[in-house]
Amino acid sequence: MISLTDEQVERTGAVRQIIPGGTYPGIDKRVVTTSSPVFALATVHMDEDVAYRLTKTFWEQQAALTETSPWWGSVTAELLAHLPVDLHPGALRYYDEANIELPEALR
Repeated sequence: MISLTDEQVERTGAVRQIIPGGTYPGIDKRVVTTSSPVFALATVHMDEDVAYRLTKTFWEQQAALTETSPWWGSVTAELLAHLPVDLHPGALRYYDEANIELPEALR
């Protein structure tokens, strides 16, 4: 796996992402790359409580996911700022309760 330079990342227009060393077998050093947003889509018809519970469960279980696949550890709340969609009201409720700051564009 080859790291990108900051200049290369900037040219992509994507978000800079670090893959920690040890995430993949045989890759002991961190790798600078770009990220693709990781998100689940829901329709406007999804119940608010269901969206809330899905969002809450993901963040509460992220450590367990990371134990199985270290890649999940690189998914951070800071990446939410780069989502190309509005958040579901149920997800917003969770982020507000968890005091996770969100850009106004996601509300």
